[in-house]
Amino acid sequence: MESERIVALEQALSELQTRDAQTQQKLDLLITHLTPKDRPPTPPKRDSPSPTRRNPANRGPPPALPSEFDGDRSKGMAFLRSCQTYIRLCPDSFSDDQMKIVWALSYMKTGRAAKWAARVFRWEEESPGSYRFVDWEDFRQEFKAEFSPAHTDIAAINRLESVSYFQNKRPVDEYLDEFLDLITEAGYTDPKTIVVKFRRGLEPRSPESLRAARRP
Repeated sequence: MESERIVALEQALSELQTRDAQTQQKLDLLITHLTPKDRPPTPPKRDSPSPTRRNPANRGPPPALPSEFDGDRSKGMAFLRSCQTYIRLCPDSFSDDQMKIVWALSYMKTGRAAKWAARVFRWEEESPGSYRFVDWEDFRQEFKAEFSPAHTDIAAINRLESVSYFQNKRPVDEYLDEFLDLITEAGYTDPKTIVVKFRRGLEPRSPESLRAARRP
């Protein structure tokens, strides 16, 4: 019947509008990820009374310690993130960056990781008064070069230049999560390029249909 057809069309139109609104919401979220936030001005220091000790009962649960790391490249970034998380949650446990570095090295006890840590300690023993790494950032960069998967940037760029990252039938949230990982690994920083690729990935057609359409 004509009335049922009109109702079905109205329902389909409503669903499309809802999906477009959700997509725009995710795009806005993506843009906020790309937009640097201005830091508020640092307030002037004021004299304050001596800090009082916190009541242990008011503290949150202790953060989980990192697992031991054996040098497996596929687990390198997870280990580094767990170290950084603990350091951020327990800053008072570390007097300086060198203590952070030695603490992280203490979890590198087996495999390639143990050999790498041994080389670090040997270098410092042979260079009294010197540190192998200038600060935590220096350690982090060398760790990533040594223990993150090889050529992740090239693999991410190749994926973003193809249609394999397209959303297809996945939820927008799942697509957005993968897309953010890919642009980070690829090193893309230009907001216009990122937004164009994000919108392109929302292409409703599947990669197979696109390939077929391009064939002569």
